Amino acid sequence: MMNMKRFQTHQVSKEIERRLEESRFNPEAVNLRLKKAAELADAKENEKVLDLGCGNSKILKFLPTVEYTGIDYKPARTKSFADDPPDKIFRRNNVINHNLERGLPSQIRKKKFDIIFMLEFLEHIENFRTLVMQCGQILSEGGRIIISTPSNMRLVVFPHGEGHDHIHCFRKTNLNNLARICGLKMTAFKGTFIWIPILHTFISSDQTWYMDFFLVKFEKIR
Repeated sequence: MMNMKRFQTHQVSKEIERRLEESRFNPEAVNLRLKKAAELADAKENEKVLDLGCGNSKILKFLPTVEYTGIDYKPARTKSFADDPPDKIFRRNNVINHNLERGLPSQIRKKKFDIIFMLEFLEHIENFRTLVMQCGQILSEGGRIIISTPSNMRLVVFPHGEGHDHIHCFRKTNLNNLARICGLKMTAFKGTFIWIPILHTFISSDQTWYMDFFLVKFEKIR
């Protein structure tokens, strides 16, 4: 029989897991991260935008009129396409079906882009360094890469609750080093936050808000 202390710890863990999952998939939380990513990108009319792991291209709701290209792989099997058939999305939003573990498609490597989005995507890619390096090579002058990824704090507050499909977990230092290795510079480091008051039962009460997702901007070194 589970003793009371173990039971309470289990209940706390389940509550944290629920809140983290809600922050990850809740439409309001997702839209907030998309809005912040769009604000950080500061897209101008008719700029060329590449959206990696684009899902159903929700970022477009927060951008002006741009020349958009999305890339995703076998989207028919992805939850985000449940309400909109993949073929329809491909036709409407100019989405390429391609496995990004193989790097960027050849037709994309021949182009230049002003903005490249990697929103909640990089943590799923084994070969992420090569991919970011390729993205740096196709950035136009003044171009920027916008990355959103779950923070390492999510693993601190609940080490077994983060998505099982995540291969990597990034810290600020990891992202800064990634930019440097790829010939880029991290020029902005922001994030979204989650409030988990139940953590005050075992973490000091002066800590209230926890960084939930990192939001960073990479630019070319000038």
